[in-house]
Amino acid sequence: CEIRVWYEDRNEPPIIANATFSLPLFSEEGTVLGRVFAADPDEDQELQISILGRFFSLGSCIDDTLYSFFFAIDSDDGSISLSDSSLFNHAVSEVSLRVMVVDNGSPSLNNTLVFAFVFM
Repeated sequence: CEIRVWYEDRNEPPIIANATFSLPLFSEEGTVLGRVFAADPDEDQELQISILGRFFSLGSCIDDTLYSFFFAIDSDDGSISLSDSSLFNHAVSEVSLRVMVVDNGSPSLNNTLVFAFVFM
């Protein structure tokens, strides 16, 4: 009797660590506010990180195209920085960013997570 087992290693999506960040009022442009930590269960995967959307707490969601330049993210190391300090001219107390991490597997897979920035 012979038993054969085939193991097929499947590409798995990246994993993103959840976090909430503090946003000190009147921070200067370029201030690093936090970092998105992500990993891929598959060996030798390169990850790219990007901001998908921006949402502001005013009781409802605001059109994020009006607020597209307040934050920047380093696509390689996940550092999030303030890119436009005029954000503090708006009556918001919390900002949420939807971030996507994409691997270079075949097929390429991704994962998204929403991060909150609480004004201090």
